[in-house]
Amino acid sequence: KNAKINCKLNNINNIKFVRLSSQEFIEAKNKVREFRRLKQENINLDEYSLIFNDLGSGDGWVFKNLNKIKRKKIKIINLYRNSVWNYIYGYLKYGGILQYPKALFVLVFFVLLKEKRAVRFADMVYTVSLYSKNNLIKNEIDEKNVKVIGNAIETDIFKPLGNKKEIRKKLNLDENKFYLIFVGRFTFDKGREIIIETMKKLEKIDRNIELLLIDDKGYKEKLPSNIKYIGNIENEELPLWLNASDIFFFPSLYEGDSLACLEAASCGLPIMGSDTGGLWELKRNNEILSEFIIDV
Repeated sequence: KNAKINCKLNNINNIKFVRLSSQEFIEAKNKVREFRRLKQENINLDEYSLIFNDLGSGDGWVFKNLNKIKRKKIKIINLYRNSVWNYIYGYLKYGGILQYPKALFVLVFFVLLKEKRAVRFADMVYTVSLYSKNNLIKNEIDEKNVKVIGNAIETDIFKPLGNKKEIRKKLNLDENKFYLIFVGRFTFDKGREIIIETMKKLEKIDRNIELLLIDDKGYKEKLPSNIKYIGNIENEELPLWLNASDIFFFPSLYEGDSLACLEAASCGLPIMGSDTGGLWELKRNNEILSEFIIDV
């Protein structure tokens, strides 16, 4: 959906998008596996003039064939939602001292041995936020070779829907509660421990405050009683849950340009999040939104 919107915004008309049935999706996944197998074999590079490397997924194959690629003057474009530097700064700033070894591991094995090399061989690098761009430039590449194309959302779907009382009734939510909401992978990197500790403290202060937890990973551990676990939902239902809530709570350790935050803002929700990534570019650059984004 995001790709479709970006094509429309940039007047790109030569890409066709199709919605897959369940069976077609399975077949598509099998084709991905087939491509992974092909990467291990000798692809005839005479057939190609451009390699598009999404999120470093093809780095190993490109490294292996780099001399041949350069000799044939094939262009390479790399796409990154996050720089690995985003992860490191997030671990150091919000993760605490116990995350220092992890940050060092990521620096050595993912920056020095992979990302730094990958961005240098690329003819052009695309990323989703100025924050990620500035971190990618730390890999000693020319700033002119890094372009920013921000994430896009469907504002005709993610929008204020009106009567909150009626929406809560439809979702079987208490119309008198004050609801925080989190949407995303409920993992350490997304601020899981911060959320749990926050809700434990709030439980002692005000029992009228609850958090709606929409998690696409299926968290199994015990949670504080004021966290209402919703689990995974269809994307079409998400605007309802956002409109039923009072604040979007997103203390992620690192972000490139958070789609979840953009969707929440588009539904009219104030955002309480970490001072990291593309979210804070919204706060600095958008006078209206800046009043509704606060540092956790």
